[in-house]
Amino acid sequence: MTPGGGGGDTIITTRTPSPRKSETSYRIVSIPASVVPLLIKHRSTQNRERLLAGERWKSTGIVFTSTIGTALDERNVRREFYTLLKASSLPRIRLHDLRHSCATILLAAGEHPKVVQELLGHSSVQLTLDTYSHLLPDLQLKERAAARLDEVLRQAAKTEVKTEVKSEESVVSQEGIEPSTRRLRVCCSAN
Repeated sequence: MTPGGGGGDTIITTRTPSPRKSETSYRIVSIPASVVPLLIKHRSTQNRERLLAGERWKSTGIVFTSTIGTALDERNVRREFYTLLKASSLPRIRLHDLRHSCATILLAAGEHPKVVQELLGHSSVQLTLDTYSHLLPDLQLKERAAARLDEVLRQAAKTEVKTEVKSEESVVSQEGIEPSTRRLRVCCSAN
């Protein structure tokens, strides 16, 4: 970990031990500030392990390693994860489900789908939306859209508005006579 530029960011540099799935597999991601002290503590523990391992230590550049610096075995990670879930009285889920949970929580909290897409490394925002939008309550999305539309309309109402009320005889469109509900014509201009 090295201090980033300007805003107190922390950059964690890692090298992927296996071939990358795509170009976005290697990217800079932002992490919550509350995670930084945990990573600093982890690095301290890892430095002690490096000293204990001596010449057996393999410098791989990986952040989470075995006690000799090599990549963690997937079965061991999974076993430890299940132990932690059980100790915390949490339901048994796959480790990969944490990725889905993160995306779902961010989208439900109102984070922009493009930000979530980049965080996950999806090839397109459409993939993110196709994968996660069904998890958000449909009503919540519709209410949010209605609230946004309402705000836009309120802002438009504050700008120059021209209204024109026509008599019944002159209410004619290109298709013919318009229904009575369309007699009021409003022209909004943001200029």
